[in-house]
Amino acid sequence: MSNEQQTLEWIPRSVRTRLDACALRISLKQWQALPLPARALLAQTAAGEVSDVLFRGALDAALTAADVGPARLSDPA
Repeated sequence: MSNEQQTLEWIPRSVRTRLDACALRISLKQWQALPLPARALLAQTAAGEVSDVLFRGALDAALTAADVGPARLSDPA
């Protein structure tokens, strides 16, 4: 397993933070079902200065392409 694969095996902090900002949740199973290039793109997008709308679009496209179901809305705190 390459270093990039090991790094992206778990949902990165940047992605979790952006998911929180968008009030979304994805499971670890959904994350790991995404192809490595999709995970890398989502990590870069989450860490970048793109809008939440663009991040949500990238996330929705990746989840749809991988056929792993949509992101869930997070429960209100």
